[in-house]
Amino acid sequence: MTHDSGSPPRRTWRLWTAGLATAVLPAVVMVTVVSSCLTTTPFPDGPRFRSATLSFHENGNIAKGKLAEPGMWRGLSCEGWMHFFENGDLRSCQVTESHRTDRDLVLPEGSTLWWDESGKLESAWLADDTVLDGIPVKGGDKIVVSFHPAGTLRTLFLSRDHVIHEIPCKASLLKPVKLFPNGSLQSATLSRNCSIGPRSYTEGKTLTFDPSGDVAAMD
Repeated sequence: MTHDSGSPPRRTWRLWTAGLATAVLPAVVMVTVVSSCLTTTPFPDGPRFRSATLSFHENGNIAKGKLAEPGMWRGLSCEGWMHFFENGDLRSCQVTESHRTDRDLVLPEGSTLWWDESGKLESAWLADDTVLDGIPVKGGDKIVVSFHPAGTLRTLFLSRDHVIHEIPCKASLLKPVKLFPNGSLQSATLSRNCSIGPRSYTEGKTLTFDPSGDVAAMD
């Protein structure tokens, strides 16, 4: 049997290609490992991000990225993932220090905070159970607490049964406590039987209140 003088014998070709794959594979692995460790700083004097995690808005501004190490951003000490609005303002980050809000609510270290486009704190995943404005709030496991634009508590999950404005409220991961901007109770599930005005209500009922404090609905 004869072979084309321009092509190696089939056996030789197989050996040659196998050798090439053996030589190339470590190089590919090395490039992949090295590229995953590359960092970049999209902002002057800003924190460093892992290059492979960066994504961008259509206008070229950074949309999100994972920090290579904890870093400072406009007075906030952040770690992990950071998200940004299209205009470059911060959307969310995980803080490495406790954070005091404009309303003097202290959110624990390790919490992830979310802001709206106007720069107001919108919601948070609290790292741990904590007391906010005298209310025991559940944290951990991406349980959300949200805030009104004025900075007061809006919705939350209780870490234990608690009395709010003389209403016994039940701790639940299914039904949140809701508050009006002035802090008065808007909705809660009763932790025990109680009387409100001339009427009595049983444990487990979810009551909705109007701004004046009267019961507007019951479930």
